[in-house]
This record gives sequence, C-alpha cells and structure tokens, in this order.
Amino acid sequence: MGCGASRSTAKGSTVVAGYTEESKVVTGHNESANLTQESPAIDEEEEHHDADKHMWNHINAKIKPTMLKPGQIKEVIIVGAGASGLMCAMALKKKGVAVTIVEGRPRHGGRLYTDPDGLDIGGHWIHGGGPDDEVAAYSAAEIDKFELNPVRGLCDELGIATKLTDGDSCYIGESEAGVREIAFYLPDGSPLADDGPEEEELWDVYDLVIDQVHALEDEMRASGQGESGMSLGDAIDKVVSSRLEAPLTERQKLFLQWHLETEFGGDYAEDAKNLSFFHYDGGADGAYRAFPGGDRILVGGYSVLIHKMVEIVGPDTIKCDRAVAAIDRSSDGVAVRCVNGEVFTADAAVITVPLGILKRTAGEAGHVAFSPPLPESKLGAIGRGRMSCLNKLFLIFDECHWPKDQYSFAYINETPDALPSMLVNVWPSHGLPILTCLVGGDAGRAMERRTPEENVAWAMTLIRKLFGAAVPEPTRSVQTEWDADPFSYGAYSCAGKGVLADDATTLGAPVDGQLFFAGEHTNPMFWGCVHGALVSGLREAARITGDATLLKGGGAAAASGAAMLSKTKRGAHKQAVKNKLATVKAKKARSA
Repeated sequence: MGCGASRSTAKGSTVVAGYTEESKVVTGHNESANLTQESPAIDEEEEHHDADKHMWNHINAKIKPTMLKPGQIKEVIIVGAGASGLMCAMALKKKGVAVTIVEGRPRHGGRLYTDPDGLDIGGHWIHGGGPDDEVAAYSAAEIDKFELNPVRGLCDELGIATKLTDGDSCYIGESEAGVREIAFYLPDGSPLADDGPEEEELWDVYDLVIDQVHALEDEMRASGQGESGMSLGDAIDKVVSSRLEAPLTERQKLFLQWHLETEFGGDYAEDAKNLSFFHYDGGADGAYRAFPGGDRILVGGYSVLIHKMVEIVGPDTIKCDRAVAAIDRSSDGVAVRCVNGEVFTADAAVITVPLGILKRTAGEAGHVAFSPPLPESKLGAIGRGRMSCLNKLFLIFDECHWPKDQYSFAYINETPDALPSMLVNVWPSHGLPILTCLVGGDAGRAMERRTPEENVAWAMTLIRKLFGAAVPEPTRSVQTEWDADPFSYGAYSCAGKGVLADDATTLGAPVDGQLFFAGEHTNPMFWGCVHGALVSGLREAARITGDATLLKGGGAAAASGAAMLSKTKRGAHKQAVKNKLATVKAKKARSA
C-alpha cells in the first residue's frame, strides 16, 4: 500500500533505496480426495444492514454527532501527505479552510510511490476498479456509478488512465475478463492441470474448511464467545483436527497451506495465527465492503495520482522533511512540534500517520507525544491494533523467461514459506520483463532480515524450478522493507488477535473538536486499502466543516456517489471461491 524503504540490487553491487534519498550504493499426486462432506448451511445471500443501504449516508450518520458547526474551524494542520491527508486537504480547501500539511518524508504520497522503473513500491491495484469498455461483465451498464471505487472515481475525474489487470485479485484468479487466470505449480515444480481434478480439489478443500470455520464462528457467537480473543489460526486448527468427517490427505494439507500462505500472507499481509478469528474480515457483522469490477492499475503508477492531488492542494502547502515529535492542545488551538524544532499552529489538526507510528511509545524512534494524552479508549484501540507486513521483491530481467501473457503463478510449498508462494508477472500490465514476489506476514518480516542477495537467490530457486535452469540472473532487483520503514513500521493495518469490533471506529474518533484522525486504519469499511484512506480523509473534512455533502462521492468535486455493496468481505470472498470452484467443475464437465 505505499512506499516504504526499498532495497535494490544490480549485478556486482547492491543499491539501497533509503528513507531520505532516492538511492545509495552499499556493498504426492495419487492420494484420493475426501471432500464430499456436507457442512452446515451458511446464508450466501447479501447481508443487508438498514444503516448500510447507502455507504455515504451510513458514514454521515456515524459522524453526525461529532460534526462541527460550519465555519467553526478556520485553519487546519494535517500531519501526513499520504492519500488520506491529501484527500482531506483537497476537500477542506474547497470549503475555504486554510490548510498546512506537515510530512515527515522528503516526498509526498506516504505509502504510495512509483519508482523510476514505473513500479508501485507500495499500493499497486485499485481493488474493484469499476467499468471496462472491453469487458462485457464490467461494462458501465453493469456497474452503477454509485458503486464506483473512490480511487477509480478520482482517477476518472482527474483524467488518469487505468488498466484492467485481471478479473479478480491474483489470489482468487477468477477472471470474468476471461484472461490470465492463475497458473498453479506443485511442489516438484510441475504445472497443475488447468481446471483439472487437482485444481478442483485445491479449491474444494478450502471451501470445505472455510465453511466449517464460519460455522464455528457462528456457533461461538451464539454461545456468547464472540470476543474470546481467539486467533483465526486457532480456529482453522480446531476445524482441521476435529470438525471434518475424515482427516485431510497430505496433498489436501498442502493445498490448504497454499491458501493460508497466499490469502492471509498476501492479502491481509499477516499470518492466520496473528489475526482475530471474529474480526479478521469484519466478522458476522462484516463492516468491510467490496466494489465491483476487476482489479486495475493506474497507468504510470500511483504517483501520477499523488502528483495531481498535490497540484490541487498546492505544493507550497506541504512541508516535507518535517517529522513530528509532539502535538499539544490548549484553549488557543493545536501546536504541532517537529523534530527539527519548527512549530505549526492552527485551530485543529488532522492526524493521518499510520497505525504503526501511533503505536510507537516514548523513547522509541518515530514516537509522537500528545499533550494532554489521548483518551484511554483511543489508547486501548491503538494498543490492540496491529500493523501487517507485505513486502515485494521485484526481479528485473532483460526479457521474459516465463509465459509472457500469464499474469500470476502460484507455487504450492512443501513446507510453509520455503519458497515464495506467489509470483506476479509485470509484463501484461506494464510491458516490463519483471517478476514480483509478494511475501506477507512473518515470511515478509523474515525477508527483511536477509540480505538482498539472499532474497534474490531464494526467489531464483523457485523461478528456475518452474521455468527452467537456463533462466539467467536478474539484471537488478528492488525490495521493500515495510517493518523497518520509520514512517509506517508496517505495510497497513489488520484486525489482529484481540481487537474489538469497534476499534477502527475508535481510532477515527475525534478528540475535543481539535484532533481528528484519518488513514486506512481508521476506516472500518475499507481498512488496508487506498480507497479506505481517501474516504477517511473526506470523512474528516466533512466532520470539520459540518458539510455532509463532502461525503456524497469520492472525487475531488465530490459529485458522484458510491453506494456500499451490502456483502461482507467474508461473504464476497466466500462467493468468489465458490464461483472459481464452479468454473473449474464446469470446464471439467465440458471437456469430459
């Protein structure tokens, strides 16, 4: 989701793209499946919540009690020039509020940054990117404008081109666009037959287990155990050990392992053992909402959007290289004190720093001291909150030494994280001969503890296993280091073990009409996503100005709406898996 520090290697040297400068030089196939068990029925219908019929109305209803009177705030300091801070500044300036943005990094964009090669080091996709004229399933007629992802809406409004990469995320691989579905490889490196019985089994075993996981959740909630602090990993272990009619075969265990590595490590950017069982996906009350349309990229990368937003806000409004040390409140307003000694004052401040910064304590690098201290409720939510880790390793070649048009490759590890479990081919989206390893959770953190050369060797072991021993060394590599990034200390937020259902809302709650909080971690509908950051910035601008119309849309003009899909992420993801399984079975039947 953003640009952290990144490390880059070239033949004969190692280049580290640091935090304050662009770069510096430093030196079993025959096992039978047993997947016919019937699990308790789970309602797959869209879950309708009266308050959620319209996303913006829902957010407005939530913030209405804390909205200020129009004109009460004349001047605001925004801490952080990432997506949420810039979106908030755009909306405030439109309403005539004077804005100063204080940014610790030497550049704009926060966790959104496109490097000189055109690679998005942090945020990469628009998830649910909306209409596409070339794909019937994603036509404008099929996707209502009120269901448009705010990132896509803002890009369209600002004239930024976007491009469909696939019908769904690289994890699911379900492509309504009819192209580039995921290609699987078994532990010995042999390809798994496309839509054959083994792939059917791969999706079937996960469908079986996740059905039982959700049934267990429903049972525990019904018995009053909905806040037990149990981890998702514990729940999966319980299901596998005691809730299946027959033990999983060794192959089925490998298939399940791949799902856990890739979905949770790659999407949630955290291991199941560290995620809340009841809230990792929004839980039964499912606050997370999905947008329609396939995943898209921004042509030119996310920095194109950031540069446009900076132009609208005004470059002189943003003060970079000003890491914040303290934020003081008094009857006269708010004072933001920087590490370099500068002080900025205003009527109010909007704090958009990542959760990883809020979690830093006195004496730790990056700590921001609040005086008076933040309320206990907010401190509790900060303490329970968790930053996930998703790192990328870009391997840059002279040409493609793999199937050129295949978008993503999945490797089913024999042991967890022994090799990367997912490779994304940059050629179909960018026309560049680059493979990207997406490595999340503890595996992503372990990647930071190794040298860049060790990580290249690790990835090349897999690449040669899949595509042949003749694949040459990459000419260069670029690696992110999110846990070490001193401006985020992690990639993005997740619902870690022990969180409470309303913690994200508490993180976004204002303090005494002077401190306001934005960022993906404050958005219970879209945490961990760029559109979550944008919406949170609009939310706080609406709260500060008392103008609910700012939340009628995600674009700079705030003219178009974006209705919430009333599916929970749990339901949307579960249905996507079922759709993929149905596709595999249908193709198998046609070829029989």
